[in-house]
Amino acid sequence: MKLANQCLLLFLFGFVLESAFGCKKHCAADYGSQGLPGSSCAEILKQKCDDAKDGIYWIIIGQSKPFPVFCNMEAGGWTLVFKLIAGISGGPVKTWKMPFPTYEYSLAALKTNNDFKHHYKNRIVQNWSAFKPSEARVVLYKGGKEEVVLRFNAANSNNANWFSAANVLESPWQDILSEKKNYFTIGGPCWGTGCRDFHINNVYGNCPRDVGWLSVGDSAECKWENRFPAGVKLIYSKASTHVNYNTFTIVLKTYKNITYISIIFHL
Repeated sequence: MKLANQCLLLFLFGFVLESAFGCKKHCAADYGSQGLPGSSCAEILKQKCDDAKDGIYWIIIGQSKPFPVFCNMEAGGWTLVFKLIAGISGGPVKTWKMPFPTYEYSLAALKTNNDFKHHYKNRIVQNWSAFKPSEARVVLYKGGKEEVVLRFNAANSNNANWFSAANVLESPWQDILSEKKNYFTIGGPCWGTGCRDFHINNVYGNCPRDVGWLSVGDSAECKWENRFPAGVKLIYSKASTHVNYNTFTIVLKTYKNITYISIIFHL
């Protein structure tokens, strides 16, 4: 009888931890809904006793209204904050720096495909310090699956300086830290034809000798960019090192292979 009372108390107070008496966890089934939003995907996953699927959940920051986000629960509770679609007009850094969200309440924008033909950003980008991410991932998706993953230490960072070589924790390119870089930045160089954003580059050689790892933007300055349709281009090295962007056999051949790029956070 004593054990039953202790289990009941744990349930009434909503504890999520396993009872020392062997009682089952009390998992919040509705946590992460619009009526009961969480503070992040990682926190929602914890409240659900690590038993949650990938999908759309609701979170809240401070005193703001709840808003929907896509949560990658199977990877540990990552929160989508930014999504760029290949072939869509509008430079990445322009969307990133806007002082307001774009399509934040559109559930279609949160699907893991490129059917929604607009760039997406939620308020977390502008409320970086309030959200306090510990890590950030830049992911290129192909057919809804992760194709390229860059993981960064985002602790004590802001929405500009987290994307740097000093913060790299995981990369598909083994030389990204050892080789020199003339650009490792969210906002890269711009010309009249557009910009190269989220740009990780080794050297420039007047287009024919341009070497790097990643270029996301709407620039059409060089032939290696012009072979893609107008709009945002997601160009990256398919090798384990940096490459000459003109070596098409080891650089992304067609923008249709990569559907979108997203930035997701973890607490």
